[in-house]
Amino acid sequence: KVPILTGNQLCERCRFMYSAYGKPPPWQKQLTDKQYKHALALHWEKNITEVERLYKDVQSQQGNYEALAHAQSDWAYTCGASRTAAALAKWMPVWRYWFTHDTIHWPYHFMNATHTGEVPYVFHSARVAPFWLNYTWFTGAEEALSVKLALYWRQHAAQGNPNLDGILPHWPPYNATVQEVLVFQTGFDLPTTAFPDHHYCSFWNKLVTP
Repeated sequence: KVPILTGNQLCERCRFMYSAYGKPPPWQKQLTDKQYKHALALHWEKNITEVERLYKDVQSQQGNYEALAHAQSDWAYTCGASRTAAALAKWMPVWRYWFTHDTIHWPYHFMNATHTGEVPYVFHSARVAPFWLNYTWFTGAEEALSVKLALYWRQHAAQGNPNLDGILPHWPPYNATVQEVLVFQTGFDLPTTAFPDHHYCSFWNKLVTP
């Protein structure tokens, strides 16, 4: 039984939205309402009304680009990862995280916090990043966050458990009932029990579960 450490970013799909639609300047206005509805129909034609309803607040506050990115993130990444973590937790220890920090000094700031966005923090170097990230440098608060991630990952690799009592905030193991995850954000690391609800997983899971 191999211990598992797994997680998601706030907007997994933002990086891929950039590839599909280009850099949004400003991104809230990059997708017209017609383009937004067309994109929703391509993915969820039979459920388009419900998807629009679930993400209407994101759409009204942040725009079509962001609403589509978050819907695709929850559907394709976050909820699937939650299902996988719940299934694995029946057989082995699982720790789950949610990376929500927006890296400050980054030329592609509009993609925060996107797929693989935590990788430079884990390796404790802004320069250790895939080409689509290209972080320039960490602020003091980001350095502190990076130290925590690096220690969690190192401890997990060495001991099969990311917790380092007395040095790091406690990271509770994940299970399908409690569903606690650790939030990685500058200034705090707090477990939450409402992670799936933030992403409408009860809805998305119905689309993929017989």
